[in-house]
Amino acid sequence: IFHAGIGQDFAVPFLDPTPNDLPSAYIEQTMLSEIVSVNGFPVDHGLLLPETENHIYYDGIEDMFWGETEFCDYQVGMTGIFSFLVGYAIGLPPLFNTDTGETGIGVFGLMDHGSNNGRGVIPAPPDAWSRIYMGWTEPTMIMNASDYEISARHVEDVVFKIPITEEEYFLIENRKNDIFGNTDLIDLIWEDPYNPKKWFNVIQEIIDTSGNDHFRLNETYNIIESVNNYDFGIPGTGLLIWHISEPNDYSIGINNNPEHRAIHLEEADGAVDLGFENIWNPFYDAHTIGWKWDMWFKGNIDWGIANPAFENIEFSNNTIPNSKSNVETQSNIRISEIESEGEIAYFTFTRESEMNWIELTNEGNFPIGGGIINKVGTVFFMGFDSIYQITNLDTISYNLASLTNLTSDFYSVITEDDFEIISSDSLSSLLPSGYVHSYTNSVSIDSANALGDIDLDGLDEIFYFSDNKLHCINGNGTLVNGFPVDLINPHSILVANINGDNHPEIILKDETDLVILSHVGIELLRESSYQNSAPMIIPNWDGDYAALIDANHAHLFQYDDEHTYWPLLFGQSNGNPISSGEHFELTSDFNGIPNNKVYNYPNPITEGETTFRFFVGNNFNPNGGAPSSVKIEIYNVSGRIVESLNKNDLTLNEYNEIKWRPENLNAGVYLAEVAPNVGKSHLIHVLYLK
Repeated sequence: IFHAGIGQDFAVPFLDPTPNDLPSAYIEQTMLSEIVSVNGFPVDHGLLLPETENHIYYDGIEDMFWGETEFCDYQVGMTGIFSFLVGYAIGLPPLFNTDTGETGIGVFGLMDHGSNNGRGVIPAPPDAWSRIYMGWTEPTMIMNASDYEISARHVEDVVFKIPITEEEYFLIENRKNDIFGNTDLIDLIWEDPYNPKKWFNVIQEIIDTSGNDHFRLNETYNIIESVNNYDFGIPGTGLLIWHISEPNDYSIGINNNPEHRAIHLEEADGAVDLGFENIWNPFYDAHTIGWKWDMWFKGNIDWGIANPAFENIEFSNNTIPNSKSNVETQSNIRISEIESEGEIAYFTFTRESEMNWIELTNEGNFPIGGGIINKVGTVFFMGFDSIYQITNLDTISYNLASLTNLTSDFYSVITEDDFEIISSDSLSSLLPSGYVHSYTNSVSIDSANALGDIDLDGLDEIFYFSDNKLHCINGNGTLVNGFPVDLINPHSILVANINGDNHPEIILKDETDLVILSHVGIELLRESSYQNSAPMIIPNWDGDYAALIDANHAHLFQYDDEHTYWPLLFGQSNGNPISSGEHFELTSDFNGIPNNKVYNYPNPITEGETTFRFFVGNNFNPNGGAPSSVKIEIYNVSGRIVESLNKNDLTLNEYNEIKWRPENLNAGVYLAEVAPNVGKSHLIHVLYLK
């Protein structure tokens, strides 16, 4: 419906001669009290639009724009608002803050401020995410490090997609607004910065110069009928890098949270200005709705100001803005060597990690394999959605290390009949087992997520997740040094030596991050993993090398079978949920308790309890032996014994603990004498605070 009036879609600074005019709107069925029919057709949605957006032909124009003699820049075309409302009608989600009206993606997309580009005559096309959402554009996935080229959007609608996690990714598109060579519409307007030209005067000059090459003018009605490239209205030329957090609920504004927008532009100027108030100059809002320095192009001086340590423009872990995930985990994504020539932009994509990742090809829902599959035992592979067991092993022996495309090359030697799909439930129903109390006999631990000898005492420790922490305990229930470790949402744990230092590392997923912890719980690596699949270790990948597999990445390392305890989510590669690796009887030659392995924690005591911790070895020294009991005497500063603690059921080759609660004592300094029945006593100073 067009009403005979002016739209209330733009604010004017002074008197509005049409205060009762209607705002333009998309009208949906829920807004109607009843459904009407026109010529037998039900009308349940539609657009409400004005005859014009302009005020310049009203008598009050001089009052509204006092001092103005020319009103060209107050002309507003109808194409923008019309296109914006059609976007609503066909299902394009709004990308501004629907609660406040503040911009979300600025002038770079139709469903936000971009509908007003070029005074409403050159509205921005939908952004890259919206075009993909509507099914108009199929993104090109970038997985492998290489040089890439991308056409300008108006020439060929190409969008590159770089995954960060399963629900988080970057989109890259090339937007070009040049009209004559490297000159764009805004350059022509501001050719003389002290005397800028009028929008429609410049458009008329372009039409006079190039005819209908850029703007098609209807000479009868003197209106612009079409535009050759609707990116003419955006403020610059370059790459747009979008950070997408795939929204789950479209019933609310997906960009309503300015601190965590679903569709977020990585502004190349190093600031997050879009949708925020300009505190430096409230009367200048160009960069708060988007300007040319938000785009990625060689020679972007604002990027250089934000990144003085870099010689050339790039987008990576350490730049401003950076390529980290929304939770500030390193994605290791690097976009560099950004150039452009004509209608083509060029860039280099790499993933720079402390891990030496090899990119694998995996198309479809099939396992990523590696190593030697032979007829000895049964081999399991973790697929993206299932677990695959190779069952036909009687006559086949394949080295998968040389295969690069498992959907074609793999099937040249193995048929689908060779696979049996094993559900996670059936494998997880087998209780994990390990050598927890004896190096010769394994026991089942129903609470374990994995087992392995992390402290190299010859026996397995028990790993389990609880309260978003990774716990690691000895067989007697005492915590291993450095644990528990606080995490976000941990799962899928492996235990193996992948760093070549004899001590095993702990490899796990935390949400979608790949995390590697040392044997004392120190975080060695955390980086985004763009699939939430479980990691796995494949031995014999290539010679003496094994492969740590995460999604379609393989990290090769010198295989250490003695210190590889839990290589797959469910245990060994043959499907047995039992700790592998070396287990042995630890012996020592000291008497009693070693001096460097006795302490209490916490100290000082602030929560009313502390734990005395001491290591008891398995001593075969003929002149001594391992203690069978320990007594702890607590002395006050006067030398008087105030409490005695005893423990007789000591575990050999393990830390043992005795808890103490000084409930009836005054705050102060105490001495604790830890006295084993074999060897020397040890004194510990304990501070008790109430």
